[in-house]
Amino acid sequence: AFTGATQPHNISTNTLNWTLGSNYDFSKQFGGYVRVSHLEVPPSMQVAASVGPLVLTTKADQYEIGVKGTYGRSYLYLTGFYTKFNPLNASFVAFDPTTGRNDQTVPFYGKAIVRGVELDGAMYLTDSFFVNSNLTVQDPQYRDFVSATGADPSKVVGNQIIREPKIFGSIRPSFNFSVGDNRVEAYGSYSYTGKRYVDFFMATALPAYESIGTGLTVTNGNWKYQLVGDNLANSKGLTEGNTRTDALAGQGSKEAIYGRPVFGRSFRFVVSKAW
Repeated sequence: AFTGATQPHNISTNTLNWTLGSNYDFSKQFGGYVRVSHLEVPPSMQVAASVGPLVLTTKADQYEIGVKGTYGRSYLYLTGFYTKFNPLNASFVAFDPTTGRNDQTVPFYGKAIVRGVELDGAMYLTDSFFVNSNLTVQDPQYRDFVSATGADPSKVVGNQIIREPKIFGSIRPSFNFSVGDNRVEAYGSYSYTGKRYVDFFMATALPAYESIGTGLTVTNGNWKYQLVGDNLANSKGLTEGNTRTDALAGQGSKEAIYGRPVFGRSFRFVVSKAW
């Protein structure tokens, strides 16, 4: 370390992102749609600055087909999707016993497939009371992985993509009414995030978690007053583990014992004015 030696890198990449879609309404209440998208993500600065970088542009193609229905103000969208990452750069930082630090870049690359169905809708039971909801059920998997350093990636193939749940969704009932000159909206919310994993080998799980919230908004002319409560049950959950070191071997436990937590019970009051 600090020998004065340099390792120059000259990296130049180009990306092209596009999307193409079509919609057809069979009637005023029923329609269908399709969409194709292409995404390219060039290597990050961290990759470019590492020793012996794996210069790989991640590419993804997504195909969607769906139907939609409306009845008055109520609506329902049902979308099936298929996403293929090829190639997928899944390099991560691991412990280097030579230096005693987490500074060894382990480059994995290959493919990932995500198949799923997404449901999104709103039901107006009355003009004042309605319910919004969404639900996604998917199967995110790694496929055909290769290690540029000769590591065996066979135990990764078919595993769930790290930090990606198979099920997640939310529901939010709302009630609008008037009190004198004040327009009032009261709502509740419930969200659910399914089980995920911190590592490629699914050794350490991020347990599923849920959150309940509520809110009240009062609008009077140009003034708006909002009172919001989040995670009222003070539910505990981790959105991810340590993204720098967990990806290879997990945390040595079946369930994650540290990571980035969801915020605990909280309340906030906001006053705003439109000019």
